[in-house]
Amino acid sequence: MAQIKEFYDRFTDETVYPSTVTQAVMCPDGRDLESRLNTDRRDIESQLSNIYAEELISPESFPEIDELTRDELKKGLFIDMWNRRGNYNIKPLKKDFLFVAKYDPDNAPDADHPFYINKLWLTYEEALDVYEVPTAFGVLHNLNGTVAFSRAKTVFPMKGNTFSTLENYCDFCHSIQTIRVLDYYIVNNLDNPETTSVRCLSTRNFAVQCLELREVIGILELSEDFSKEHFYSTGVWPKLETIWLKGVKYNIPNAKSWIKLKVECWQFIVDNAANTTEITICVHPEVYAKLTDENNAEWHRVLTEAVARNINFATV
Repeated sequence: MAQIKEFYDRFTDETVYPSTVTQAVMCPDGRDLESRLNTDRRDIESQLSNIYAEELISPESFPEIDELTRDELKKGLFIDMWNRRGNYNIKPLKKDFLFVAKYDPDNAPDADHPFYINKLWLTYEEALDVYEVPTAFGVLHNLNGTVAFSRAKTVFPMKGNTFSTLENYCDFCHSIQTIRVLDYYIVNNLDNPETTSVRCLSTRNFAVQCLELREVIGILELSEDFSKEHFYSTGVWPKLETIWLKGVKYNIPNAKSWIKLKVECWQFIVDNAANTTEITICVHPEVYAKLTDENNAEWHRVLTEAVARNINFATV
């Protein structure tokens, strides 16, 4: 029977044959790998023993960290979370990003309002209110009731898509001032995030009782499948200044509260209407007075072009 013989170095008594793989590998410094690993292991063990010998770390080891500093540390962590959440990857395959929120003290109006989101500058406490509102990062077909009864001044936008519905979205958010609509697949111009848009199937009860609402950011495009029964049962928006409605094809009975809506928005509604029959938009008496004033050229042009498109303005 064959036998394996072992050979030893006569001076060191180290095994010469058979040798391990690490002994057969030579390092650039001339040592074999086995020797190098043994040396490295001894160095690491020595360093660990020094660490173990040191005093254990405890809160008392850092007496300079008082309550104020801890609050600052928490705020620093929140700033990182805020910036990360405000960075939307619109087209993952192309790695196109849209920043809808960021901590930007250098461009803030004052030191107390460094948190930017949806055209608003917020305090730290106001930003916390916004962050606490749950929002989905995936693509949602239905935003129905996903945000309601919040005290926040705005919310991080949901990612909708072509078949989204805004029913009951942001209902009873009495302090909300701006809402951004965002389609996961449609960003007309990444260099100008204000052109973001969303196509939707329904706006029934959208932003009900949002009495502080001033602006809906982006284009609210009503899809071809938008049905009459899902239309404009919105709340009262006495402070609304901006909303871009595209594809209007039914009556708008509740626009009478839009007393502050800019003339550019009325013009946009008329220019981008999709009605095939006569429709009526009911507006506030003050708005109607401006539309019918022939000496007010900018407003009267809206009325003239609306008539040509089979769109009537009425008041109560």
